[in-house]
Amino acid sequence: MPVLDGFDTAKNIRDYEKLKGLSRIPMYAMSAASGMDGLLKKPIKPAELKAILIK
Repeated sequence: MPVLDGFDTAKNIRDYEKLKGLSRIPMYAMSAASGMDGLLKKPIKPAELKAILIK
């Protein structure tokens, strides 16, 4: 992304949710988890991805 990376974007979304009193939307990363709800490590296993999507 040209202005923000994924971690800054996640932080901005979390800040906005708190400010507006909104429920947290699930966010997952494929690297270090920073304000996100979980972490998927490469190589991604289909069963792990499916479990996260079901949540």
